Amino acid sequence: MSTPLLHVEHLSRQVGDKMIIDQISFAVHTGDLVAVIGPSGAGKSSLLRLINRLDEPTGGTVYLEGQDYRELAPRDLRRRVGMMMQAAHLFPGTVAE
Repeated sequence: MSTPLLHVEHLSRQVGDKMIIDQISFAVHTGDLVAVIGPSGAGKSSLLRLINRLDEPTGGTVYLEGQDYRELAPRDLRRRVGMMMQAAHLFPGTVAE
């Protein structure tokens, strides 16, 4: 099988004594459709924030097309990985500014 577009391997995030994400692993290949579902507080947003490096994992890693995402500058990573927030955020100013 080809190299996955996204490969999450043993990803974990601990805050204080609380394990937010515990050893999550999965791969996404070309043509895959993925949904992250679960009850409130299950860690869906936390998982997406880890994938986009808005938060740093305490264990595991993420690979984009076989490359460890820590090798990419956060800005370059975010140009390749899209994320929709739960709430709309409007920034002041215009595109022209």
